Amino acid sequence: MNGQYRDIIACLSFVATAVNVALAVYVLSKNPRRTVNQLFALVALSLAVWAFGDAMYNVSSSVSLRAFWVRFQAPGQILFPAFFLNLALVFPSAFFLAKGRSLKPLQASLYLPALFTLVAFYSTDWVLEFRTIPGTMDLTGEGWLYWVYAVFSYTLLIAALSLYVYSYYRSRRLREKRIAQVMVAAVAVPLAISILENARLYTLSSAPCFFTITAAVFAYGILKYQMFTEVEQVLRRSIVYFTLTVVITSAYILTIVISERFISSYFSAQGYVITALFVFLMVLAFEPLRRWLMRVVDRSFFRKDYEFGQLLSSLARTLMELSSLDEISREITDTLTDNMGLTGAALLYDPLGEGDWRKRALSGFTPEYLRDTPPELRLEEDTLYLERGPGGEASFKVVEVPLVFERETVGTLLLGEKLSGYDLSFSDRSLLEAMAPQMAVALKNGALYQDVLEKQGRVNELMDRVTVAHEDERRRISRELHDGVAQSFLGVVYLSEFTLESLEEDIEEARKDLVTLAERAREGLDELRTVINDLRPIPLEVLGLKGAAGKLVRDVATAGEMKVSLDSNLGERERLPLLLEGNLYRILQEGLNNVGKHAGAGSVAVSLMRDDDRVTLRVSDDGKGMPPSAASSTPGMGMTSMRERAREMGGELRVESEENRGTTVTVTVPLTRGER
Repeated sequence: MNGQYRDIIACLSFVATAVNVALAVYVLSKNPRRTVNQLFALVALSLAVWAFGDAMYNVSSSVSLRAFWVRFQAPGQILFPAFFLNLALVFPSAFFLAKGRSLKPLQASLYLPALFTLVAFYSTDWVLEFRTIPGTMDLTGEGWLYWVYAVFSYTLLIAALSLYVYSYYRSRRLREKRIAQVMVAAVAVPLAISILENARLYTLSSAPCFFTITAAVFAYGILKYQMFTEVEQVLRRSIVYFTLTVVITSAYILTIVISERFISSYFSAQGYVITALFVFLMVLAFEPLRRWLMRVVDRSFFRKDYEFGQLLSSLARTLMELSSLDEISREITDTLTDNMGLTGAALLYDPLGEGDWRKRALSGFTPEYLRDTPPELRLEEDTLYLERGPGGEASFKVVEVPLVFERETVGTLLLGEKLSGYDLSFSDRSLLEAMAPQMAVALKNGALYQDVLEKQGRVNELMDRVTVAHEDERRRISRELHDGVAQSFLGVVYLSEFTLESLEEDIEEARKDLVTLAERAREGLDELRTVINDLRPIPLEVLGLKGAAGKLVRDVATAGEMKVSLDSNLGERERLPLLLEGNLYRILQEGLNNVGKHAGAGSVAVSLMRDDDRVTLRVSDDGKGMPPSAASSTPGMGMTSMRERAREMGGELRVESEENRGTTVTVTVPLTRGER
């Protein structure tokens, strides 16, 4: 092997040393307490020691120095197979033999032979005798333990590769399959070269110069598949582009140097002309090849980043176009599930307070036919439980992402695992960090829009009720004017006409008719005043609800039909909201009217009480009552009107009655609703 060739081998081994040391330091610094990180660091460092010793062996100019560097590289060469198999047992997922108490004996069976061989290497000549090959400075003299441990180490490495092949076919996660491919590709070539080298079938170079391939494949796995650690986006780009620049430049220079030496050696003086033409063609082809290689690298490493950027802008536009809270939540969960490749996503929104939510949206997790009737869900720590029919329940590991708008949590995202088996990467979390504020704003806007719609709906409902009430009131007034005032004044008209005709014939009879006429006119006037008073009771305007209720009770009692009492804790001039006062007064008025007409009662007890957040009106009589079954569906326009007024205030009306034991009508109204 000539000096130039040794220099190339040494250069490759130096590169392998530098890259392996860098990978070991980086992976260990990211998570020094994690076992798989520690094992990978040991694997990379053992390769670095082995490669560095081999590089120095090739550039050394004396037998003693070469012997020193052989001793230097021995720990890496001897311990690497044990480290690599140990790593294969626990990464990317633990093999069943490496779980529980069986791991310690298994590790002992790996490391004890390696440690024994290492001690024997430094203390005996069982491994190497350090003899020189005649005419060279190469060392030889493998002892019996060398061949025993060579077989043992090849067995360990083949077992490790077999575990990764098994993991590739066994695993359902795409990430674990890709990692298995990386680990096999990293070690397969150096292993094959080492076997051929020991079999004297390959003598061009030593195995460590191929550790450059191993280091490059490890670096690819760390950058592409986030092996052992998560590489930040900026650092990943810097590493990839720096490495790409070094590779392109080195390949360019190496191609020119090799071509110059090769061509000039075979073509003498004419070779330089051919070399110049070749270099010129290389210069022309360099830039197109560089751009093509950059595009390939971008598609391989950073395509997902570009897709995420497009997804972010697309989601922002879509959320701006939607206004319904349900549509917004469905769009968010569908987008995340489809574009991030998740098993599912859930969004809890429309808060009830204290971490509870009124609504939820689900994508994934459940079959398509359950989208319209999503199952019940339960969240316990980082696990989401879904009920899938009687006795059926599914569980999913989820990541919880709060959506916060101006320090208010407006929703909670629950993201399932990725279908590929990958953990959420740095890019995934960066995407979520960028999307979370937009999703929070969209949810807040949707909630405000829904609130406006609900309030508008309540306003429209109240307006409809007011319109109906106005129409009912007009009909009632029309009926009362027609049946009461109009009839009274019609009698006045008829009687006045009759009196005019009889005035000349019988003056005394005419005088009696005039007296009757005056009485009927007063009756009509009283009826007209009653109608006017019903439009807005004057006592209610002046006295408030308690005073107006007291006057109404006294008027009914004065009529002499029954005894009426009032018990109230309202203040004398305490005022309640106008809507509440008016409706409660009408309900009391109608209730007393119903008692007078239908109950046959001797006494009535009226109770008007205010609590902190509600007002209760109760009218109890000792009349004939009714069956309990009929109490809940009492007919009649009066009772229907009372129920409608109670509902209009957000309250409820209850009727309790038994035959021959009287009837109690209770109306409970919330003050807050009445105030609105």
